[in-house]
Amino acid sequence: MNDYTPPLYRVILARLLSQGTLACVLIAPVYLYFAHAAGRDDLRALCEKNFQPKLHRQVSASGYFDGRGSCLENGCWENITNSPYRFIEFENVTIRPGDLLQKPGFYRAVKVRSRDPDCDRLVQKDVESRRSTYDFVREGGCLRIDRLNAPEARYGIFMEHQPDIDLHNWWDSSIGVSRAVIKDIQTGEILAEQTFYNLYQNSMPSFSSFRTMLHCESRGIGPADRWPSLLEVKEYLKPE
Repeated sequence: MNDYTPPLYRVILARLLSQGTLACVLIAPVYLYFAHAAGRDDLRALCEKNFQPKLHRQVSASGYFDGRGSCLENGCWENITNSPYRFIEFENVTIRPGDLLQKPGFYRAVKVRSRDPDCDRLVQKDVESRRSTYDFVREGGCLRIDRLNAPEARYGIFMEHQPDIDLHNWWDSSIGVSRAVIKDIQTGEILAEQTFYNLYQNSMPSFSSFRTMLHCESRGIGPADRWPSLLEVKEYLKPE
């Protein structure tokens, strides 16, 4: 009678082989490597070539039109209260129950003093509830809200969405492209511009409704030099 007992590692190996686990163990690191790398070289090349903001001509203004989105979606209270500008204009497009501005159209938010009769008390109540506007409120600031028929500011910032770049890899990764421009609204002259890239790898499972992405400022992607983003308007449109 043979009482031979094989080494434990052979028993485990045989069981892994019978269950197909060994293949998973060997393949997983390879898959993860390529999944991690998917599209990164493409994104890196685009960022190194085009991500740097381009300032064609610098001008000064006491305010500007913000064409990037509706007021509350874009945090317009903070954009004006925490900025060196006297006013910001915007278009209110998305109307939701409970929004302070219930009519679509163009508006201008202007800095005034809290004792000013034109201070919008309803908006001020919302401004006071925000932690990010604490200094503005503490210093006696308030906002006046004007209705406009059209933007009246000379300059504005706009976001232009461009066609995605399909990478045609195993995971159908793609790169979203958008271009921010600061321009003279009267003449159409582009004063400054910057192109943004977002890589959607689609190579790893997502457990939320938001697609994971990498961009030019992600670690290991963008160029070593850093410049203020064009979205920091005051760096490119000098406040008066």
